[in-house]
Amino acid sequence: MISARPRDSGDACATLPPLPDGGTRRRMGEWVKVIGVSELAPGACMEASVDGRPVALHNVDGTFYATGNTCPHRGGPLGQGMLDGPTLMCPWHAWTWDVRTGENTANPTLRIPTYEVRVEAGDVLVRLADPLP
Repeated sequence: MISARPRDSGDACATLPPLPDGGTRRRMGEWVKVIGVSELAPGACMEASVDGRPVALHNVDGTFYATGNTCPHRGGPLGQGMLDGPTLMCPWHAWTWDVRTGENTANPTLRIPTYEVRVEAGDVLVRLADPLP
């Protein structure tokens, strides 16, 4: 027999616990400011963290992209890689990825996660819903 759980005095789902830095946890799918547009020059990439999840940000001629930060080959940090147009080269073993789609340039069946990005009021925002297909 299943019995009902006793009610708490407060709704545990109503308030999200604070993060170690004093921020609050966001629900998956919310847009999160990561950097200002001026912090990442065209042709550059960088490592970032969105609510504790490692991501890599890429500026391809003024258009921003976000991917997972870990290369599936050997775990290299993709945010430390090199961009040539939309092609990202992993700094450890030179595997290459298209930051627009996440596809490996040699084998399109291999992918890294990609996430939605938008620029708003000079800020780069990322939405960490499920990775884009």
